[in-house]
Amino acid sequence: MNITPQEHQDIKKILWHKIDYCETFDEVYDHVLTALEHYPQTSLPIENVVAQIVKDDFGDISDVEFKRVRMVRRQISMRFWQYMRGYFKFPLIMFTILAGLLGLYVAEYIPRNITYITVIAATAVPVIVIGLHCLKKGEFYPTTVASIGFLMSFGFKTSYHTFSRIFWICTIFMTALILLKVIYSKKFVKASVKDRITADLSFVGVGLLCVFILLPMLILGDRQFNYIKQAHTAMVAIMLICHVVYCMSFLKLYRDEFKMQMVS
Repeated sequence: MNITPQEHQDIKKILWHKIDYCETFDEVYDHVLTALEHYPQTSLPIENVVAQIVKDDFGDISDVEFKRVRMVRRQISMRFWQYMRGYFKFPLIMFTILAGLLGLYVAEYIPRNITYITVIAATAVPVIVIGLHCLKKGEFYPTTVASIGFLMSFGFKTSYHTFSRIFWICTIFMTALILLKVIYSKKFVKASVKDRITADLSFVGVGLLCVFILLPMLILGDRQFNYIKQAHTAMVAIMLICHVVYCMSFLKLYRDEFKMQMVS
């Protein structure tokens, strides 16, 4: 079956509205073009032919994408937690021990607000990395915007008001840039499964922060409890180490995923 340039565009439009991720879109689009080359000439509309090919060869596209997301999420999550566990095995455990001792010193002798800012920074770095990735590719990830919102609320709690204002301005500016890039992008962009799942993992640091800051309030039944100022030195050091290890593990994951995408 001969395909005209206009039909090429029509096929893309048909598949665009049925598929969420670029990996699936590329796979299905290439498969449909190959199948059409061997398809007998027909008077049926191209929409019907494409729908029939997709149904016969792929079945339910949403089910195909669900399985792909589940598989990729499992692979990336296993790699991420492998990096995390690596900091508690030799030889990286030596770094963790030294960082833990440094965390104890900082929590004991350095103003606690400095520790809090360090934790916020370790949480913010993955979110910033994904935010810049969003700007570059013109993609939108709800978890990234949610992470920015949480960090804005946590960042405002420090008594260093200049830091709070700068943090708020930067996060609002980044969110606005992401949304504008997505809305006014000159080309249509399908989200990547790998990028989406990596963006979801950037929310883990915010989750850790919520556990350390908010959970003690619920357990103690005291809404005025301030974890940074009132918790034991060892607990503050543990929070600091968890966020630093998380941040470094995420950066390793992102570096590896970026290299893989560059190679592919």
